[in-house]
Amino acid sequence: MIMKMSSDHQKDTFQLLLCHTECYLLPKNSETRKDFCFAVAEEQVIDILSAENITLTALDSAHSLLADNLEKSNGLGEGTSPVVLIGHIPVPHDRDGLRSESSEQSVEIPVYRWSFSKNLPEAAIQQGVIILLAAIDKPIGLWVESIAEPQTVQEGDLLTLSRDSFSFPIGSTGFAYLFQNKCYYLISAAKLFEQHSIKPLSLPENNIQNQNSLQRPSPAQHQPRLMVFQIQNQENSHRPIRFGISSRQIIEVQPITKIYSGLPSLAGEIGKMVYQNRLIPLLDLNICLHQEPLTIDRQSRCLIVHETHDAEAIAIAFHGNSQFLPLPIPHLESQRELEMQIPFPCKKVEITNQTVILINVADLRNRSGNGNGFRLRT
Repeated sequence: MIMKMSSDHQKDTFQLLLCHTECYLLPKNSETRKDFCFAVAEEQVIDILSAENITLTALDSAHSLLADNLEKSNGLGEGTSPVVLIGHIPVPHDRDGLRSESSEQSVEIPVYRWSFSKNLPEAAIQQGVIILLAAIDKPIGLWVESIAEPQTVQEGDLLTLSRDSFSFPIGSTGFAYLFQNKCYYLISAAKLFEQHSIKPLSLPENNIQNQNSLQRPSPAQHQPRLMVFQIQNQENSHRPIRFGISSRQIIEVQPITKIYSGLPSLAGEIGKMVYQNRLIPLLDLNICLHQEPLTIDRQSRCLIVHETHDAEAIAIAFHGNSQFLPLPIPHLESQRELEMQIPFPCKKVEITNQTVILINVADLRNRSGNGNGFRLRT
């Protein structure tokens, strides 16, 4: 046993275990790896054990499932379990939270790991830790690479996640905790292991506020406009490339203050940012275009955008000055051959000696769209 969970805390606070597992990022064709940070509430945890006594019985099948998932175009899709069985660990049958009538001195507890986690040799797995989660029949083990000391938090310390922030199955409650510039997804063991009848969290689950509850700036009383902005430093370019988006899809423009790392769920996502007490994805279109990432500095800003008034918001980073152009705008269809490949539907036009790529928020989410951006008219 490495650490025994304590239940001695105030009623208006609770404790979270902050956990890390190195994993593959799930957007298609991605081979990048980074930490998957998540939090487990103390009330669902019995104990934390060393993994040195684990017996790996299903590691090959776990690796096979991981490979299958990465070959899919959409990573972990609907109906795919986010965890896979990798083995068992002996636990004394008289351990608190373990109900067993067995005469054996110990009971074999199944151990799972994230199905999108990095492949590791047996010796490396034995250096990890196992979180014992309370279930009605017997505990379940969840393997992780490392954990931090429990954090005592208040319910108000949790931020609501936008739906874009957990578009793949991870047993998310819809909340996250921010700690040391990282986004920790609050996981519900009851959701993660639905087949094992784990006590649900006492926190409100799936309490994702309707996006209409956001305090949106009042729309200006004017005709629709086109906002033109740049994502790279192209001041020396004879014909710079800009991006354009309808003012109808813009909530507001604001500085980029702080970026929190987290699993990206949208193409080009560089992290999460806090907007009106919720976490939303921050996109860098340079990454979508396979260009050098945008350098975030004092001149960097972000667009808070949405598809429709009742849709989820996302943020798009840009650099330098921007301008709003009243519609309709005199323009020509662009015949310019771009060096960059644009992976989402768009439309190219020439406006005042600059090439403008018209984008639509729906297309950035890889959802259905007409591929024409929008028309430069009212």
